[in-house]
Amino acid sequence: MPDSPLLWPLRGCSYLLRRPRLLLRTFATMSVVLVALAVTCGWVVHATWPAPGLAWWSTAWRAGRALALGATAGVALWVSVVPLLMSLVLEHLARQIHRAQGTALAPEPTVGATLRSSLLMLKASIGLRLAVVAVCLASALLGPIGVVVCALMIGVVACWDALDTALAARNCPGAERLALLASHRHAVAGGACTAGLLTVALGVTVIGWWLWLPALVAGAALEVKDWPMAGMVPGPDTLDPA
Repeated sequence: MPDSPLLWPLRGCSYLLRRPRLLLRTFATMSVVLVALAVTCGWVVHATWPAPGLAWWSTAWRAGRALALGATAGVALWVSVVPLLMSLVLEHLARQIHRAQGTALAPEPTVGATLRSSLLMLKASIGLRLAVVAVCLASALLGPIGVVVCALMIGVVACWDALDTALAARNCPGAERLALLASHRHAVAGGACTAGLLTVALGVTVIGWWLWLPALVAGAALEVKDWPMAGMVPGPDTLDPA
């Protein structure tokens, strides 16, 4: 598949479909994530669904707003919780792919070091995450179009986190990861567009939702392989002191 900032999520999807055994470790985690997202989104949609008896155009607009609000609640949960799950489970997937690609890695950091690094990166990216939630909340005013906007916003955060996870799996220090993500923002933006479309394509199959996030991490591991300065750094993966 041609090298393109738009296509790396698809490369990850293709990679895992040809190696389904890599998905076994992620299945339980993805089940927890998807159930939590479904319950959260479903409750918000139910609470804001239009009352019966309205004109059809009003019902359609209000239903679209309810769906957008539900998606916003899902985004809020996503940007706050999913990065920690990725650091515990999906970073291992990224390490497996790095090793399969012939990349030498430092010893895997402890769970405590991994969590500390993830929390610091979460803090460093809080502006992006709050902006995404704000855009999703504002998109509820657009009715059904807001659902599309929320899908793209989820793609932005998911791609940022996937690329960060892939870099962390190579023991790249936090400060360097932030610099690399800033200098490769086209990969985040391009991947987000594809990831947003991929959510729809995989969502049609339902079971495809279990593949989506691991596919992004797999694609990110393949994408960062040749990034300058993205090589292995010995020692635990922590942010440089501010």
